[in-house]
Amino acid sequence: MFIEIIATSYQECQIIEQAGNISRIELCTALEQGGLTPPYDVIKESTEKINIPIRVMVRHRDNDFYCPDDEYLQIKKDIAYIKTTKAEGIVVGILTPDHHIDLVRMQELVTLAHPLAVTFHRAFDLVIDKITAVQQLAQLGVKTILTQGGTAPIIENLAVLQALRNYGIQIQGGSGINLTNYQTISQYCDAIHLGSAVHEDGTWATKLALSKLQQLS
Repeated sequence: MFIEIIATSYQECQIIEQAGNISRIELCTALEQGGLTPPYDVIKESTEKINIPIRVMVRHRDNDFYCPDDEYLQIKKDIAYIKTTKAEGIVVGILTPDHHIDLVRMQELVTLAHPLAVTFHRAFDLVIDKITAVQQLAQLGVKTILTQGGTAPIIENLAVLQALRNYGIQIQGGSGINLTNYQTISQYCDAIHLGSAVHEDGTWATKLALSKLQQLS
């Protein structure tokens, strides 16, 4: 099973690496805001010292997934910096105001990021025509889509996740996945993504729990 875990610091990356069973790390900060770009020094240290592939969140606000010009410029600066590190990829997503993929700017970002892998994050949940969107993102060269399959809880969207597969792009289920349901959900997607569920009390307020990570298989 392909498993990705969220980390917010080098220390959390160390715990994830110690677990020995995790496929990839998503590095971000401000988890209460859905995840924003971490400080550059955290990106540098984590990607230099951790052997698990790390994809870095590139996002600066949480009120919508439409990207104003000032944020778009900052995203491009971030990507240019991340390319100087040993990151395996980035996590980014831009929609138009009417909730379609912003094809022009996403193509520019994928091209700019090359050869880094690109994950399109949970902005995808708001897209109405998901089959068209997955085909578009595959054509742009996006490698992974992180999604719960819509705005309803992920466990209600398993058929959607299944339908998105086999378009040449990794479908990664995320949000609402925990130690009880992850094996079921994993049957309907190519990878799973866990966050607070592997913290001590299941919230961001407590530490990442090595024992919970080691339960995953």
